[in-house]
Amino acid sequence: MVVEKGASHGETDVCQCCLTNQCIWCGTILREQVAKGHMQRSYGEGFCPGRNKCPCELKVPNELKCPFCEVIFQSVQSIYEHLN
Repeated sequence: MVVEKGASHGETDVCQCCLTNQCIWCGTILREQVAKGHMQRSYGEGFCPGRNKCPCELKVPNELKCPFCEVIFQSVQSIYEHLN
């Protein structure tokens, strides 16, 4: 679980990596605020607990911009790969 820590963007706030309501590690789609908490806990514990049992609909912003380097991506998958 890297999230660009020590990479080109330096230390990061993992909540900034949560651009949608989906965990970038396990792919679970959660309610928006729950997704940020899920990722923060996962990062702090060093692992992601995996998928939950309450599926939600993926909410993608109009623009997928890296919160650190401001590069714009065309798909959720491509920005997740960048952030991982």
